[in-house]
Order: sequence, then C-alpha cells, then structure tokens
Amino acid sequence: MEYEQMKDFQTRLFDQYDNTIRPRRYLKDPVDVNLTFVASTVLRLDTTKQTISVSGYFKLVWKDELLTWNKFDEGKTDVIYVRLSKIWYPRLTLKNAPDTYILGHIEDTVQISDDGLVRWSPSGKLTFQCDSNVRYYPFDKQRCVMQIYASETSSGVTIAVEGIDLSEYERNGEWFLESTSAQSIPQQTVPTVDIEFVLKRRTEFFVFTMMFPLLCLSILNCMSYLVPVESGEKGSLSITIFLSYAFFITYVTQMLPNNSKPQIALYVIYLCIVLLFSVTHFVYVTVESRVYHSIGTEPCTLLKRVRYRKKRRVGERQVEETNRKVELKTRKEITWAEFLRRLDAFMCGFCIVSFLLITLVFGMKVINNE
Repeated sequence: MEYEQMKDFQTRLFDQYDNTIRPRRYLKDPVDVNLTFVASTVLRLDTTKQTISVSGYFKLVWKDELLTWNKFDEGKTDVIYVRLSKIWYPRLTLKNAPDTYILGHIEDTVQISDDGLVRWSPSGKLTFQCDSNVRYYPFDKQRCVMQIYASETSSGVTIAVEGIDLSEYERNGEWFLESTSAQSIPQQTVPTVDIEFVLKRRTEFFVFTMMFPLLCLSILNCMSYLVPVESGEKGSLSITIFLSYAFFITYVTQMLPNNSKPQIALYVIYLCIVLLFSVTHFVYVTVESRVYHSIGTEPCTLLKRVRYRKKRRVGERQVEETNRKVELKTRKEITWAEFLRRLDAFMCGFCIVSFLLITLVFGMKVINNE
C-alpha cells in the first residue's frame, strides 16, 4: 500500500470514530482487557522507605469493534500503527504508588489488527508500596503486591489476567525472585488486579559484612576476661568492644524500617543481647580493678568461707572444727588477686558457652523462619 492510500484508509477508518466512547456497538457490552506483565528486573527494594521499584511493561489486548476492516479490500493491510491518543483505551492506574501513576502515555503507539484487536505495551519504572517484614532479617522474605485498577472513566471494563512473563527477567544482586502470581479482584467497585512478587534476600553479602564481624567481636569480648588486670588495658579493651557493638546497631537501624510492624527484627534483639554482654563485662572489669588495687594482696576471706562451709552433725562439730583449723595452718593463703584470676577464667568459659547457645538459638530461628 502506498503512503497516500494508507492516509486515505486511516481517514475513512477514523472518520466517525469517537475516542471518548467505549468501542462497542452495544454499549451494554463490556470491554474485556487481557493483561500480562513482563518483568524486566527488580531495581530496588527499600525496606526503610517500604517501597519497591520494578522495571517492565504490560501487554494489554482488547477488541475495538469500531476499528475493523477487510484486509483484501484495503490493499491487503492487516495491521496498522496509530497514536494512543486517537483511540479509546482503558485508563489503568497504579493503586498503591507513593504518587499517582497512570500507565502509559498518550504518545504511545498501539497496534490494531483488521479484526479489531488492539495491542498496547506501556512500559516504565513502577514504584509502589511494599510493607516490609524484617522479623528474620537478613534471612527475610518480602511479599510485595502491585495493584492495578481501571479508573471510573473506564466503566464497563473487565480485566483478565494472563499472568506474569519472566522470559526477559534479569536477576537482582540483592534479592532473589522466588515466585510470582497474579489475580483479578472481582469484588472491588472497579476492576482491580493484584500482581505479587515474593522476594528472598541474598544473604552472602550480609553474612560476611554483618554476621562474621559480629561473631569476631563477641569472641573478643569473651576472651578479654583473660587479659591480666594488672596490665591496665582491660578497661580500654572493654570500652572499645562496647563502642563497636554500638556502631553495629547504628548501621543496622539505618537499613531497617523505623517501626516494629509486625515485629522487631530478631537480629536487633540479638545485637541488644550481645551489647548487654559487653556492658556486663565493663561493669565486671570496673569492680575487678577496684578490688585488685585496693585489697589485691590481702587474703581472700570470701574464698575461705565458700571453701570450708560444710554441714555438720551435732556429735562431730567439735572434731571437724579442730581439723579445719589444722588445715588452715598448713594451707597457703589465697589472695584476692589469685581469686580474681580464677574468676576471670570461669567468666571467660561462661561467656563463651552462653554466647554459643544464644547464637545457636538465633541462627535456628532466622534460618528456619519460624
């Protein structure tokens, strides 16, 4: 077909056409729109702002009964391409977007077949709200739903979801697309479609940058009990470890929503527990240093009381008392400094066992997501 022929053909085709009226010969008949979303990639999921950005485009197909022709009478032309502004089209809006977002642009090009089928592929960067559940961060899953609805100006429109096409999807470096689903919501006052994305966080980066350093700090916190109190560095080390924990909490809270919906992250609770360990250690070091420099060379009366406290029967009390006095004379006196060194070893072992148990419980909880 020549240019002039095509121009005359389109002039005749759109001569009596009104793009403000639904393209049905009987206006009581609805316009059935088939919708398919082709996902290109997940650009970003911001758990702090609770938004997700997805790149892709829609495949919309509907029939325009007023734009049909016989291709054999019109130079064997079975497809034409026109501006979207020239025809009627469904006004689709992204419902849960931070700002009003209407799909497509009037300057888009649509394809019209000789049987009246119209194909339109609006594309763009779609940003919408996603309520983040960071309970099991950084081993969390997020379910984000994109809601599309036909505005009131598109009354008499039904939307049938064909599904989500992942043939062009490119993976995201932070999130793994675990599954997708799409469904129509018929009970709404206007036709609505829910497109769901289930995303699982890729944990490799977080394990090496957040979990592993935290484990190392916790080991240092436990082993610092073995630093000799006479060195004078025990208090400085405990303060340094405490500040490192505080930095971790500041870093993590910048990546999480500023709310507790539905529950606070287990990782934050875990951080608070190990931070409490650090605070307890600092208090212990302060008291230990005070005792060491005050009465470190004196005999430890507390240890004597604990060591020789026994139950006595009435008939054997005098004999055991005599034996205890003899044993005290032959035994070397234990000073407070020696007692504190033994207590340090006990506290180190207790700290390691407690930390391993807490870490085990935390790991099982977040990995199993239970």
